[in-house]
Amino acid sequence: MHLKARKNSVVAQKRLKQALLFCFSSIATTTTANATCLNASSNERLSNYCLVERASSQIIDLRTAQIIDYRLKHEGYERGLGLPGRAKQLSFQPYVTPILDYETDINGGNPNKPLQLGNLTFNGDPNLVRKEGVVVGAGAGAYGRYLLGEGRYLDYGFGASYAHSFEHDIGIQRRFASLCSKNHIKNWWYIDGCAGSSYVEKDLTEDTRNTLSLTASKLFTSSLNSHHQASVGVNRVYDEDYEQNQISFGFQTINSNGWHTAVNATFGESIDGEIAVREAVSASLALPVRNRRLTVSASYSEADGAKLLGVQRAEETWAFSASYNIYKNVDLGIGYTKRDSTIDYFDVSTPTINVSFKPIRF
Repeated sequence: MHLKARKNSVVAQKRLKQALLFCFSSIATTTTANATCLNASSNERLSNYCLVERASSQIIDLRTAQIIDYRLKHEGYERGLGLPGRAKQLSFQPYVTPILDYETDINGGNPNKPLQLGNLTFNGDPNLVRKEGVVVGAGAGAYGRYLLGEGRYLDYGFGASYAHSFEHDIGIQRRFASLCSKNHIKNWWYIDGCAGSSYVEKDLTEDTRNTLSLTASKLFTSSLNSHHQASVGVNRVYDEDYEQNQISFGFQTINSNGWHTAVNATFGESIDGEIAVREAVSASLALPVRNRRLTVSASYSEADGAKLLGVQRAEETWAFSASYNIYKNVDLGIGYTKRDSTIDYFDVSTPTINVSFKPIRF
């Protein structure tokens, strides 16, 4: 398996070196295709595959060759394209991130309306009603990679954040950690195993969620010069109140016109007595607009399994959002979320707005 993984790297090197020799013997410029690979997708693996495929069939300049060489070495291919330099076996990148957001449930409270179940009406405690408003704060953490071999590495990350509402004088604490083993098997086939944990603490609630996943994926190029990643995986979710098995499917594409599309679907088993997601589908489109990235996404999910005083609770949720890179490392997002429940008390219909900042790295 190790030799076959190396074979893919050697083939890529030979194809790219042929392009480099042609490049160095003539005056050439890098086409926008390479920028398309890097800017269209946040999927590192798919972006690297796009770079290798497109560079193998065109003339590239030295700067592009250096970028590809670095990115290959960062995936564990020690020789890369054969250019000078080596990637660190262990990388560690600390960061901080500003937070400016509008939260619709800062305290983890209840809906501000009566609970109606048949002929019964329940009025909640006013002190337990959810609060909304602007929150500001900061997050800090680190991420990194440990190279294991040709196309094999461990990715890790951890962090914490706090966002405060000055209007209500309360805040939200978050912590997370993740570890992924990523492995190139052969012929652009990959097997990845990941573990993750997240914790959210609000004034009235605490939520802990742990996940395990095993995913197989394949990279390939279509006749339209578009590059794809197809994946299928199994997940195990450990919520505070239940455990659930899931199966997931994904399909991502870097299109020849520079657009990036992604479609994902997840199906979970029924959990008796708990409200749990049974199926979820999402789609997104990212494209350049005035030299900045615009991302539009939509999602739909169904959840069921719970009862409240004998009344079945099932929900359908739709969400739509758009985000745009308004200034360098700042994105502005707007959206709308609507949830229909068999118990009206849990219905949600609200616009969303947020400002996100790219991490400040040290």
